[in-house]
Amino acid sequence: MKIKIVMLLMLVISILSFADEKFILFEENMELNHEYITDGTHKLKITDIDIGITDGIPFIILKTESTFNERDWKKFDKKIYDQIAEEIAKEIREYLNTDSDVNVILILDREVGKDKVLSEAQY
Repeated sequence: MKIKIVMLLMLVISILSFADEKFILFEENMELNHEYITDGTHKLKITDIDIGITDGIPFIILKTESTFNERDWKKFDKKIYDQIAEEIAKEIREYLNTDSDVNVILILDREVGKDKVLSEAQY
């Protein structure tokens, strides 16, 4: 009986690791395609991308480097950012084969102190 439980747990873990690997490969591809976000004047370097699904809603977290700060974000053209975020959301919808809105979150990844959410919206 114990052997069956252990084998079942190993099967579940392998299935979950395969599902995570699917997202990891897509995340790496997204990181290559979206290394920078620019509005033509300001350049935002994306240091990490995390993708997942929570309560049936897909999300993407874009982390930016700590040298980019809130003052720079205030100068960034938000209309252009919205267009880029919409394009990113479209890529995720196509990858997941869904029509659902995608929650796009931009986080300032601070080395010291608490990270700050610069933008969060559904596209």
